[in-house]
Formats: sequence, C-alpha cells, structure tokens
Amino acid sequence: MNVFSTAHARGQNSFHFVWKPKYAYHILVGDVKSECVNVLREIAKKYGFVIHSLEVLSNHIHVFLSFKPSVCVSDVFHKLKGVSARRLFQRFPELRRRYWGGHLWSRGKFFRSVGSTTDKAVKHYIECSQHGWHKTSREIEDLDSRQTRIIQYA
Repeated sequence: MNVFSTAHARGQNSFHFVWKPKYAYHILVGDVKSECVNVLREIAKKYGFVIHSLEVLSNHIHVFLSFKPSVCVSDVFHKLKGVSARRLFQRFPELRRRYWGGHLWSRGKFFRSVGSTTDKAVKHYIECSQHGWHKTSREIEDLDSRQTRIIQYA
C-alpha cells in the first residue's frame, strides 16, 4: 500500500469508491466501458492518484485507490466523476440523448476508508499503548480480529 509524504505529513489515504450512472441505466458496456476505464486511469495518472483496483460494471463503478493526505475525498470524487462524464459525453454524443440534462453520474456516491488494519486492532493499540500493556495475553487473544463489515453500521 502506498504511503504518501508531504513536507509535514506522512500517511496512507486508501478508499473504496462506488458510483453509478444517473437512473442506474446499464450504459457501461462495450466501447463506453473501455473508454471509461481508460479515462479513469488517465485522471488518476494526471492527479497523482494510485488505482489499486478498478471494476466498471454495466451500471456502476468500483475503484480502490490511494491519494495524497493533502487531497480531500470530495475533490477526488469531483475529478473522477466530472472529468469522466465530460470525456464520455465528448466521445459518445449519443449519451446526450439519454442524459439530456447534462449529468451522466448520479448525485449519490459511496466511499469507505480502507486501511491495513482492523478497527478493533486500532482500538486495542490506543487503549493499551496509552496506559501501558495492562491487558493479559489471554485478553489480547480473545480480541476479534475480523474486519468490520459495512452492514454492521446500517
């Protein structure tokens, strides 16, 4: 995983993004899908984002990427969605007939920070490192090391 550095910071910003075309139309197929993949990779390269995984399905997109700590999540979404919509409209003018309002992507989006550790491990580290290692090894073994699932927050 990439750790980015700036003058006064060092960190890892990895996120899973999901978004879809407006009205969830199944337009991301064939040439549109290929161009969408190419455009997203070009945007990432231009702005210094690192794409770890990219999947363009017929009616939504999944991207797992990292970016510098100085970049805001909403700015990354803005660049990915805005530039890709403009480029896809230019390359495929027929999309304008379906999206006559000029908005290719839905307003909604999903994002989740993805780290190299679980939330329970971080909590354990904070609790134990701030007051000394007062937990017994048995208590440490009993900690649940599974990833937290999105559904747990619903």
